[in-house]
Amino acid sequence: MPSEIITPEVTTNSSSEFENNKTKASMVKDVKIRSLKLSISDPSDKTFTFLKSVHLYISTTGSNEIELAYLDNISTTANMIDLICTDKRLDQYIKAESYKIRTKVTLKETLTKDVTIKANMKFKVTADPF
Repeated sequence: MPSEIITPEVTTNSSSEFENNKTKASMVKDVKIRSLKLSISDPSDKTFTFLKSVHLYISTTGSNEIELAYLDNISTTANMIDLICTDKRLDQYIKAESYKIRTKVTLKETLTKDVTIKANMKFKVTADPF
């Protein structure tokens, strides 16, 4: 008879550095995140049932870390989720040479193999004319 192993909720932190492509950064003002979708690209049949919460933060070497987007009490059987975006201004982060995205997740179940998650971020940018 198979037995189920109950594991406690696990919170993990990971971070990635991103290079910035400075395209006339001096013209950019009032940058805000408009949408942030997470989707599972591998394995193709995996859904977000393993995830309880996810919080994404952004920081630079010269700026404090702020929350970018989040979703709590996740209960979905889909392989894509829309996070709730904060209304923070991101000008100083987007204008920096590079920025770091830190992800904090709480898992409901233990993952037995790697899951590849893709993040699709859209920003609202106001810029002065050249």
